[in-house]
Amino acid sequence: MTSHTPVSELSRPVDITTLPKSGREFVIEGSPEECAALARRFSVVDIRSLQSHCRLEPAADGQGVRFVLKGRVEADIVQLCSISLEEVVEQAQEDFIIYFVDEKYATMAPATEIEIRPDEEDLEVMTSSIIDIGEQVAQQLALAINPYPRSASAKGDELGYKILQEDDPSLAEEKKNPFAILKGLKD
Repeated sequence: MTSHTPVSELSRPVDITTLPKSGREFVIEGSPEECAALARRFSVVDIRSLQSHCRLEPAADGQGVRFVLKGRVEADIVQLCSISLEEVVEQAQEDFIIYFVDEKYATMAPATEIEIRPDEEDLEVMTSSIIDIGEQVAQQLALAINPYPRSASAKGDELGYKILQEDDPSLAEEKKNPFAILKGLKD
């Protein structure tokens, strides 16, 4: 890392030059200090626990992708309800796959393509032989956090609105008669 690169709150640097050809499994558990720092970064009340199980391995295809990080992040997060401002505890979970490419592939002419399937869209450019898998896990956690947490007791009346639930009968579509328009033309 260079001196101007900020250090991640959950830093777990891996030197890819020491990575076995078969890859390596990692288990990341956030310490209380790391969880508190991530809570400040993500503007949530608290992160009570944070775990990630992931695997970093060399890519098999050789089409510009050098390494693949696959894993899952789980965390117990305390946030404020977006309606009542009560504290809400939710579990954030996210499965992820991240592809690491050489810097030279990121700057290639637009005619050169690296084929990535739509469900595999996370692409990171490698600028050194160090991959900070902790920072990658932190970024995936940020994506898993509910942007609008809601307390079970929040009904929406507090704001003058009604919150509709999926099973609300008012959401059921009325069946329209396809000939109703013709009836109007007859008159």
